[in-house]
Amino acid sequence: MNDTQRQPEDRHFPQGPRGCGGPSYRPRPVCSRGQGAYLLAMMGILAWAGVACADTDSAIAAFKKRDFSGARSQLLPLAEQGDSRAQNVLGDIYHFGLGVEVDDAQARTYYLRAAEAGEVQAQNSIGHLLVEGKGGAPDPRAGLAWFERAATTGDARAHYNIGTVYYWGQGLASDYTKAFAAFKQAADLGYAHAQYMLFQMYALGRGTAKNEALARFWLRGAAARGLADAQYKLGQLYASGDGAEQDWGEARRWLERAAEQSHAEAQFQLAHLYRRGDAGTPDGATAVRWYKAAAEQGHGEAMRSLALMYDEGAAGIEEDNRTAAYWYERAAERGLALAAGNLAGMYLQGEEGLEQNAWLYVFWSIVAAWAAERTQDANAARYAAVVALIRERLGDKKYADVESRAYSWADQHW
Repeated sequence: MNDTQRQPEDRHFPQGPRGCGGPSYRPRPVCSRGQGAYLLAMMGILAWAGVACADTDSAIAAFKKRDFSGARSQLLPLAEQGDSRAQNVLGDIYHFGLGVEVDDAQARTYYLRAAEAGEVQAQNSIGHLLVEGKGGAPDPRAGLAWFERAATTGDARAHYNIGTVYYWGQGLASDYTKAFAAFKQAADLGYAHAQYMLFQMYALGRGTAKNEALARFWLRGAAARGLADAQYKLGQLYASGDGAEQDWGEARRWLERAAEQSHAEAQFQLAHLYRRGDAGTPDGATAVRWYKAAAEQGHGEAMRSLALMYDEGAAGIEEDNRTAAYWYERAAERGLALAAGNLAGMYLQGEEGLEQNAWLYVFWSIVAAWAAERTQDANAARYAAVVALIRERLGDKKYADVESRAYSWADQHW
């Protein structure tokens, strides 16, 4: 990611880091003078460790409350004292840019210290930075070694990370057989992302024999564990009847689960389902709600579909041409030729609440033609013919004025 601030993964900080709770030692039954001095020293170490653990807990509490500056100021001295939990969280702060600029070189430093102390999350994190070459030169073999070390603890995410390295060939030769084995280990431990990868590998016959029954088994497992991509895919399969009997009720149920997790494509498909009434009576209001949810995430087709509902007054929705024009324009900004063409048509005809405007008709016709050409839209020839006719009727000078404005708009949005 190139953003100055990344979004952290959902992390669960371990309750007892190495060094917290004191070093292991065997109490001695007899206390000689020398042994007494030893015990006094050990009591001092234990007391310091208890204070350090309390300080670390306080810093992590501040972190979870999103007081990143306060957390960082508390964590820095603890990390210098060798607190591996503090080092791991500081790695997160610098990697995700939480209250600071993203600094993967610093993140590497802190993750490496924590990883060497045995923090499994840090071992996964330093592995990612090494594989992806963030904060320094890429070193996929070293990254893989850290994933393998974390995997020896039974960490499901580590097994999954090993699978991704082999599946995608991240700096190493792609090996579907090894990827499958690693994903299977993670999947057996209940890791939803690995279960979804097994679905794909069984469905495609990669690294294993093709097996539709096992593919669906693992897809259901990932969906049941809440993975939005899996829920969306399962909903799609029920809607299409691909590999199972078509079941619109089940399709709606799984699409809704994914949509509620802000899965834009699931929201878009769910809106279609409600608009058409595939699982019952058409419900325009619910369709609009889901189209809008997807549109607000930047889904261009959802923007155009939402505009169409207001343009046509479909499924019981009251016609609203201004709102339709707004969403057509947003969809055109995403490069949808049909949306620009629809908007041109509205200005050509004039609609209730939207006055006829010849200049805007020409403007949006030009935009539609360019969008169709750049996306190889099936309507490209038709839009190009419309623009050629407009140019002929306007003359080169008037046409050039509108075209220059259209160029400026396209440069800004595309």
